[in-house]
Amino acid sequence: MTPLAGLASLFAPGIKDVADGAFDALKSTPSKIREEAAKALLKLDRPILMILDDLDRLTSNELLEVFKLVRFIGRLPNVYYLLCYDERTLADLIESTELVGSKNDGRAMDYLEKIVQIRFDIPPMRMEQSENIFSAGMNSLLERNGIVSTRQDENRVRPIFISALGRRLDTPRAIRRYLGQIEAFLPSVADEVDWVDFALLTWIRTLEPSVYGRLQRDREFLVGSGTAPANDKSSLKLRTEQLTNLLGGAQISQVNRESLLEVLAELFPAVKLARDGRTLRELHIPAGRRVANAEYFDRYFLFGIPSDDIADFVVSKAVRDIISSVQSTETDRLDSQLLAQTGRTIRKVDQERPPGEEPAERIALWLGSLYSQLPEDSHGFFSSRDQVEQFFARMLVETSSLQAKSVVQQVAGTVPGTSLTVEAIALMANVEVGTSDDVERWHLRGSELMPLLAQISRNALDGFAGSLANMPSDIWITIWRWGTADRDAVRSYIETSITSNRWSVLDVLAKLVSSAVPHGVPGAVGVISGFDAKLVGELVDLDLATERLAKELESAPPGPVPYRAEATMQNRRSYVLEMLRGRKEQYRAKLLA
Repeated sequence: MTPLAGLASLFAPGIKDVADGAFDALKSTPSKIREEAAKALLKLDRPILMILDDLDRLTSNELLEVFKLVRFIGRLPNVYYLLCYDERTLADLIESTELVGSKNDGRAMDYLEKIVQIRFDIPPMRMEQSENIFSAGMNSLLERNGIVSTRQDENRVRPIFISALGRRLDTPRAIRRYLGQIEAFLPSVADEVDWVDFALLTWIRTLEPSVYGRLQRDREFLVGSGTAPANDKSSLKLRTEQLTNLLGGAQISQVNRESLLEVLAELFPAVKLARDGRTLRELHIPAGRRVANAEYFDRYFLFGIPSDDIADFVVSKAVRDIISSVQSTETDRLDSQLLAQTGRTIRKVDQERPPGEEPAERIALWLGSLYSQLPEDSHGFFSSRDQVEQFFARMLVETSSLQAKSVVQQVAGTVPGTSLTVEAIALMANVEVGTSDDVERWHLRGSELMPLLAQISRNALDGFAGSLANMPSDIWITIWRWGTADRDAVRSYIETSITSNRWSVLDVLAKLVSSAVPHGVPGAVGVISGFDAKLVGELVDLDLATERLAKELESAPPGPVPYRAEATMQNRRSYVLEMLRGRKEQYRAKLLA
């Protein structure tokens, strides 16, 4: 009682002295103490309100003790008690005691009525009130963390708050708790994620932690990747089952399930498609740092940057330094990341780079400076070199004609740079994917640079002093790209090289054998994949080549070279001789027929 008197003095000066005097006068029995306290309070003649909040957070035994005290001293004059609690929780606590028991027959409520003389039920907040409290708190939170909210952000947040979030954030306490959860973790990734997505995920984490715990497990389903049946109907059935399983394990009411599904559909387009019975053919992953983007997904759950990733602010700083021709710690990190995670890094650079001809020119030169450090055997769809070549070509398209020619001439000064430039020019000249305007721009730039392709190719081929068998693939690739642009010129160049004894005809044909590197196989080596006689015949006279190789064809051991044999020079030669022998026999059979 004495501590209560001390607390009361904060609200009414003088109460503490009155109460202390009463409590100290007689300490013999509780009844005597109560009698003296009543006299002192009557003398004071001022109303006192005692507020007991959060009773629903007590244990059942603690709650009964509080009720006993309230009942014992509740008749003191001029003293009023305001008991604050969640009625359902309090009833559950009372039912767990021996006083009432868990028969669920209304006895807990009957007991409460004996304690509480006047009920005051706080009305639920109207949606407008919830929205105002939420908006004020969120705006303050964003300002403290240096985050600028755009009109697009606001257009996303308001509808989902009204349709889903606000249904569960129906008290000021719930809203404050939710905003507190956001602020606890958002600062660690504020510049690295989409804040709206982070807020929506925090809502799930706060109110449905069991579902939140399953999201990482179902990563491939949520971002729309992974292995799925090729058949649309089977795929849709599988994804519908995955969505059901995601929600099925949690004890969620139907009303809460609907709002949760609404939030998941806003976060993940793949979920929205599954919910609406539509296939992944309609899947569109939103741009930017969204959680549905597989490259950003993990950041939302780690509350940081994965060890194999690079922060966007580092990329942004590095891009600015590259454009300004400044070497920095950030550019060194970006260089390393390009070599380790080529595709992801290119997409980040593309996202952070400013528009304009000069930035495109600088980035193209940067790509050219690192191309030689990529593995030589990494050509092919989605390979590191393939992705750099495509991005390099796009940068050339976005520069001026003079800038593009200057970049090509600078980059082509090295052997790997030769490969990069001729691949990019060939890509621009032959691209067919994109809008008609884009294709026209790419073709125009490709035609402008095509004379350089021939010059670069000839310079690279002439500048190699070794044997053809030892010519790097970065140089030999120019034969194919130059041949696509000017078949007659390449045919003449090859013939001159053969007749001058610079190259042997067998080695020329061996180098024209197609090879491939198995994708996704660590340490894989190139293997023979075929010999396109029609295509090779456009560059080399195969009939004349057969005559020139008459002795080799006679002396070569019979038996085919196994398909997919390692693409060594010797295996290539054997493969060519076998192909020419078969071609010769087919021709002879036709004559006899």
